[in-house]
Amino acid sequence: MTLFHSLPDFSMLAIIANRMFKQILPRKKNTSVLPELGDQLIPPGSASDVFNGFVTSPGNAHGLQLKIHHDAVSGVSCHWLTAKKFEGYPQALHGGISFAILDELLAYAVFDRFRTFAVTLSSKTQFFSRIRVGEEVKANAVVTRKFWRFINVEGKIYNSRGRVVVSMKSTFYMPTKKEFKKILDLSIMPSEALPYCGTD
Repeated sequence: MTLFHSLPDFSMLAIIANRMFKQILPRKKNTSVLPELGDQLIPPGSASDVFNGFVTSPGNAHGLQLKIHHDAVSGVSCHWLTAKKFEGYPQALHGGISFAILDELLAYAVFDRFRTFAVTLSSKTQFFSRIRVGEEVKANAVVTRKFWRFINVEGKIYNSRGRVVVSMKSTFYMPTKKEFKKILDLSIMPSEALPYCGTD
């Protein structure tokens, strides 16, 4: 059976991956531990001028300029001081910013574990409470399960009182090198990043 024709059908892959996880792999017990920063995690090529991502690129003046670290306990984590320019309702961080932080953090968790860039197939996000503007938040993400090229990852954002305010559960897919060429123009990628653009 051929899963790919031109570009990967990511919507179908997400459905297949979720069914596989539910039927084949047992679910691990979920325990919350407040994020504790370790060494900074910088994927190869991500510090170059080619990357201008909204979440982590230091050269993006309009972005979050988030620094992601190995977590001292498990996975990856970050700390970030919320700013008024990312406000949604008055004095509240826009929910899209929370989503962007977690999606990026989950992708870094996959890279940290498997040393390859991956793509998001599906995400489920829950918002439990607002995040105040001017508040320092902490977040972490851990890989929970893997089956073939499908990776389940979970992340949480904690407010300054240590309470979970946003959580995300996502399924990522690790493309092959051939698939990655259909997703992105690799000619613009920094040479140091190319070995991580897809798996064999």
